[in-house]
Amino acid sequence: INLQTQQPFISEDQVHAIILYGDDNNNDLRVLDPAIADHISGEMACQRETTSSDYKFVDGISNPRFFPRPDSGMFLYPLNQVLLHDKASDTSFGCGSYGVLMKFELDDNALDQLSASFKRDKERTFANVMGRFTNGAPLVKHKTAPSEADYVPENNFDFHKDAEGSKCPFHTHIRKCYPRTEASKYKQIVRRGMLYQEEETDKHGLMFMSFQKSLVNQFEYILENWILNENTVLKDATTGRNIIAKSKRDILFSEAGDQYHVPVSWGSDETMMITIPRKITNFLGGLYFYAPSISFLRKLHLFSRDLEVLDIDIRFCNEEHVNINSNLA
Repeated sequence: INLQTQQPFISEDQVHAIILYGDDNNNDLRVLDPAIADHISGEMACQRETTSSDYKFVDGISNPRFFPRPDSGMFLYPLNQVLLHDKASDTSFGCGSYGVLMKFELDDNALDQLSASFKRDKERTFANVMGRFTNGAPLVKHKTAPSEADYVPENNFDFHKDAEGSKCPFHTHIRKCYPRTEASKYKQIVRRGMLYQEEETDKHGLMFMSFQKSLVNQFEYILENWILNENTVLKDATTGRNIIAKSKRDILFSEAGDQYHVPVSWGSDETMMITIPRKITNFLGGLYFYAPSISFLRKLHLFSRDLEVLDIDIRFCNEEHVNINSNLA
């Protein structure tokens, strides 16, 4: 539901599928639009990615890694972190995944006003909201954003040496979304954030999508117990006991008037109080869905009589149109 208009975010009688496609070249993407539209009866609403936003950042750094790389040393997650056997598949390895799609509107003016409250530049303010600088450098490890052109964003770190939140405050997005403790590993989800610009207006924001094995035990757990939780649970390095830190909710989803304690400088035990001048993000709506296995999609023709009422061109699901590694079907 669109929380502003109370109208359906996505009409169930209009939307039959969500198709994601990308390319380094925007011109190639525009060529794909009519090619894909040829296989779809009815209207196709296209949401394009944009780079014209104060919230532009390197995305996907913290996603779980499932396959080894030469620069390994990172923990490798099992595939069942996001996949589960698809009972509708006719193969023993056919898997699906539960998905989440959410749409947010972002307020650039909120970041400007927050910078004034912080008395810091926009890059530093962004880092105190997200927990990373715009180039992906984690605030817990870097006082300022690395300037090297070949800097590769890091993900092999935790918050163990920042137990007081003096470098990366507890309320930052990456710290609230993923505490980076041993116990929190298996709550991880695979996600993607795409900045968009409405073609007919100046409004812009973020389209968020994630995949996980369980909506309840992963996505909703993260949302309710970490992101929107007013507290952060820490483990005392000496005693091993849990400590409750008053962190407030993820500052990215704060309300106007919320107050937060932030370090007066990086690594300082001294804090100052800031008041959020206006909401940074506005949640417009979203949905849950299930993404079935490729082997299931390939047998949709068996249900073609039922699909006629949906008016979908099922040829698009045939093998020649689905260029995906069938080993992961």
